[in-house]
Formats: sequence, C-alpha cells, structure tokens
Amino acid sequence: MDKRYDYMIAVIIPCWNEEKLLPAMLDSLLAQTLQDWQAYCVDDCSTDNTAQVIRSYAERDSRIHYILRTTEPKGGQACRNIGLREARNAKYVCLFDADDTIAPFCFEQRVTYMDQHPEIDCGVFPMLAYTAYIHEPDSPVYGIKSFDDDLKAMLYMFLPMAISTNTYRTSAMEKYGLDCDDKVIAMQDSDLSFRVILSGMPYAYAPDAKADYFYRVTNDGVAASITSKNKWQSHIRLMRKVAEAVERKYGDSYDRMLATYYALVIRKIGINRDALPSLMQLPWMQRHARFRRLTRLYEVMGIRKLWGLFFYPYRADVIKQKVVWKQQMAAKRKQLV
Repeated sequence: MDKRYDYMIAVIIPCWNEEKLLPAMLDSLLAQTLQDWQAYCVDDCSTDNTAQVIRSYAERDSRIHYILRTTEPKGGQACRNIGLREARNAKYVCLFDADDTIAPFCFEQRVTYMDQHPEIDCGVFPMLAYTAYIHEPDSPVYGIKSFDDDLKAMLYMFLPMAISTNTYRTSAMEKYGLDCDDKVIAMQDSDLSFRVILSGMPYAYAPDAKADYFYRVTNDGVAASITSKNKWQSHIRLMRKVAEAVERKYGDSYDRMLATYYALVIRKIGINRDALPSLMQLPWMQRHARFRRLTRLYEVMGIRKLWGLFFYPYRADVIKQKVVWKQQMAAKRKQLV
C-alpha cells in the first residue's frame, strides 16, 4: 500500500549546461496529457544560461521547480538524490535527462500501468535512442523484454532497462534503498539497473506500452568532462559493487558471466597502469588467479588492440549474444514506430 501522496508523479532532471536542449524536455512536460505532476530541475552549478531557462519555465508553470545544488559532490547522481528528497510526497517518480524528450502520453501511460499492477514497484517502459531524428531504423531500443535473464544481459553490458525507462513507487525506492550512488560518475544507468535487479524489488516490463521516452545520443556533456582518473576509479567501484551483490545473492552461479563483465570493464579502462593496483585488489580478482594473470599481462604488453586476444573467450560470448540482441531490438523497434 502506498503511503499518502500529494500528487501523482514526480520527474527529477539533473541539469548541467543544457540551455540549448533543455527547453525541448520542458516543453514535452508541459504537453503531457496527465496534468498531476511536478518536475524538479536540479542545476549542477551550470556556467551557461541553464538557470535562467528553468526559472523562465517555472514562472510560466508552478509545477516546474528550480533547485541549485549547493552541497558536494557534483554530478548527475548527487542531483538525482537532491530531487528524490524533494519528491517524497509523489506516488511515483521518474529520473529523466535534460537533453531528451518524452511523448505527450508518457506520464499517463506510466501511471495507468503502475495503478493497474500494484504487485510491482517498478515499471519499465520503451525508450528509443537516436542521433539525428527519433525514428531512425537501426538505433537501439531499451526498456523492452528482450532477455530471459536480465542479470546476464547486464553482465554482458546490454541494457534491458536504463535510468529513464523506469517508473518507481516512491515509497519502494526508500524501502529498497534505491538512491543514486554519487561516487559512480560513469555507467550510471548500469549502476541503478543492477541495483533494481539485485535488490529484489518487484519490477515488470509494460508489454503493450508505446515508446514514450526519446534518448538523444551525444558525445558531449557531463560524461565527456570526466577525468580519466575519476572514470577508472568509478569503474572499479562499480566492479566491486556488482560482484559483491551477485555473489551475495547467487554464490558462484554467475561466475563465468562476472568474468565477462570484468573483461568488458577492463576494455573500458584500457591500458592504464595507474588503475592496475586497484584492479588487482578487487576481492573477485583475488579469488581468480588466471583472470588476474590475464589482466596483468594485458597491461604489461601495453597494446590496447590486444584486449580481444587476451580475453577472447569472454569477447566471443558477448559477440554471440549481441547477434540475438540486435535482432530482437530491430524487431521490437518496427513494432514501436
């Protein structure tokens, strides 16, 4: 049973230097068919006109709120946590990004599905990724039921769900401790998705839902500004968290898939000898001597292109699954558009 709530749905939007793209998101909020919502735009100390953009919309519509982050650390995760504290009196909560847009029926679709399914605490809805225009034929689709095992998909770095595909019962986020880890500054979608899957929170994909979120793929923004050291430290933190949570829940049942996950994250870190001592100290690495030797040899050789050779068995597993995944996404995208 939901605790008392003051309004139906809250959306939390971290904002950092998004003066050009943010208006499209805010306009899509104002176009919603369901009117009972509040939006919390948390400004991560932008240096452009983001604050003025939000304030101008807030003057037009009192459901839009401007919040300036005044505490450390900075980053999208910290801003989401600030917004979550503001949204405690909402029945449902969504976490969106400032440079994306949503369909006019987004809130209505999500609230209707959640109301009809009181047995779940998280509903997952389709999201279309795009670069130039929304209905690109070959772009990824997220938030659809494509895998028999979501945890395996996550360990192979396929995203069955993402931050913006999910709608939560606000009371359940508190119950399961699903705030945002502000020390994870890269792969934030993966972090929250892993936690939903491993926490035991009841979730379900809305089977007949239309695509209601449109994710703009860009190469700039916050992620591009993260320093190399902060990135690899964040990756290693996530590696530790994921392995500990998986082993705590499933023992060694996912050991091969954890090895694949570790190999894929090591590819992201690349040849970084500063990161090697921290990698070697990870408890999972300490228990897997052969994998530890592969990692050390890869770093010693110092040739990034050799990753596929050293970690070939894990790369082969992912390639095999990727073929199936792409076929499933292509078929689903045709249905959605």
